[in-house]
Amino acid sequence: MKSISLVWTDTVDDLEVRFGLAAVQEIVNSLQVISFRRGLFQAAPIVNVFGNWVIPALPQGSDYSSLQWYVDNSYDHERSRVIGAKLLDLILNEPWQRSGAHYDVMMIGDNLVPSTENRPEYEALALSMPGRATVVSMAPLHKINDDRVRLFVVRRVVGHQLGHLFGIPRAQRPGAISQTPGERHCPNLCAMRDADDLDALVGMTLEELEAHILLCADCWQDLLQIMVDSYHGMN
Repeated sequence: MKSISLVWTDTVDDLEVRFGLAAVQEIVNSLQVISFRRGLFQAAPIVNVFGNWVIPALPQGSDYSSLQWYVDNSYDHERSRVIGAKLLDLILNEPWQRSGAHYDVMMIGDNLVPSTENRPEYEALALSMPGRATVVSMAPLHKINDDRVRLFVVRRVVGHQLGHLFGIPRAQRPGAISQTPGERHCPNLCAMRDADDLDALVGMTLEELEAHILLCADCWQDLLQIMVDSYHGMN
């Protein structure tokens, strides 16, 4: 599978970063164990943690000189929001994606809106392009008063978005719920369920925590099949 690049802006606090990373590591570590047991060495994705990176050799503010450059060049000051479509476009056209395709997971502290066509007050929790990149905004989650619950919701959301990047639930799975174009959701007790609002998201997170579940057995099976297909060059 392609490697995963993890980045976050300085507006994401340290605990949010830790819980977001925990979701990625939990999924990847489980994949590594499964792949080793099946003799599929180096099948699981490699995780590259770059954080809030800067390239000192490039002039400050020049193209792709820092992670903040992406945010600055996709930020709408009138809306006080990052325009998600523009940010994803910058990520997908970066030189590192062109030279070696990988999964990008980006966490930001700013408010996020999918496009300029949305209402000015609209805010999104996350936006993704399956197989390529996802952006998660921490801003909507700050409405959760319980900090402990909020951090576990961060973990859940990052795990959910990573699942979309990988392409789970697979379209071939019976019972997978189709939603927006390119995104499917799971009907089981699982982080790949779709939440209609913040209250539903908190409720699902607590249910999954109580059941000690991040991904359900069906989603793990889908993810394993995607990993095996990638290992054998079928994708």
